[in-house]
Amino acid sequence: MDLEKAADAHTQWRIKFRTAIDAKQTLDDRAIACDDQCELGRWLHGDGKSKHSAKPQFQALVAAHKQFHVVAGRVANTINAGRTSDAEAMLSGAFQAQSRETISAIRAARVACV
Repeated sequence: MDLEKAADAHTQWRIKFRTAIDAKQTLDDRAIACDDQCELGRWLHGDGKSKHSAKPQFQALVAAHKQFHVVAGRVANTINAGRTSDAEAMLSGAFQAQSRETISAIRAARVACV
């Protein structure tokens, strides 16, 4: 698993959300809220788990990634509801904080899970 690529992919969510807001797109908020749908999530619940589950950095990444998708799902739901200003506030508040925590956890796991 290329964890740096995974960090980049999760960073791109902010852009996807802003694009959806600007284009008034509907997002699949239920799928976005699932932490096992992206490449990183499949690895965390599959090969990564079988190889690294005892490492605290891996456990921290699993928890941060799960929460990332919970928050991302809420942002998507808010966008779908047409509450643009609330979605914008989430992007610069809760989503940004969780995104930073997740990227940090990915980078820590990258060092520990080589």
